[in-house]
Amino acid sequence: MKCMTLGLIAAMAVGAAQAAVVNVNPGVLPDTNTVAIDVSGWDVGETYYFQFTLTGADNGGTVTGLGIDIGEFGTGGFVGEQVFVGDGFGPGTPWAIFTAGGVNQGTSGAPALTGDPTVLVLAATRGATDGDNTYNLYVTPDLGQTEANNTATLSGGLTTADLDAVTHVRAITGPGTTVGDIVLFTEGDTPFVPEPNSLALLGLAGLLVAHRRRG
Repeated sequence: MKCMTLGLIAAMAVGAAQAAVVNVNPGVLPDTNTVAIDVSGWDVGETYYFQFTLTGADNGGTVTGLGIDIGEFGTGGFVGEQVFVGDGFGPGTPWAIFTAGGVNQGTSGAPALTGDPTVLVLAATRGATDGDNTYNLYVTPDLGQTEANNTATLSGGLTTADLDAVTHVRAITGPGTTVGDIVLFTEGDTPFVPEPNSLALLGLAGLLVAHRRRG
């Protein structure tokens, strides 16, 4: 029992360390605010979570051109946008998601941005091919609950997104809107409360590691 408990604690500590914070400096940000991320370990069937917090982003305000770009960055700027999540249509419009080439992957049926600050989580799952990628977008989720206990604002397929090509994240804001840290959760970590079966698997993994070291 003691070994199981220690294994579970160790496994949970490792999981917590896997969340990589991509720091976007707070403030009214220019279009060029871009930071590098590493998705080299993004395997097929694995979900990465992009969490970001917006202040002044309520749809009842005057926000335009608001969003997060996920893609490639080159000498000419963003040269390979793979996913865009945002409100690019002006105040009172829904939160939407697009993939490469501006292909609309889904728009919420009603204005989704409420509250200030507004927390959003994009869960993107790698498929075997670019057309098999899937996503869930959560607007103002309850991070004190499991993902299963939250309802996604948008769900669907990222049919033209090459997630393997992602190298950078860019924040785009309108007047009066600020973006805090963007947090990338990788390698099985999640911003939500882990599912009970996930905790059990983490405990088993920690037990196996402890057993191997003892051996």
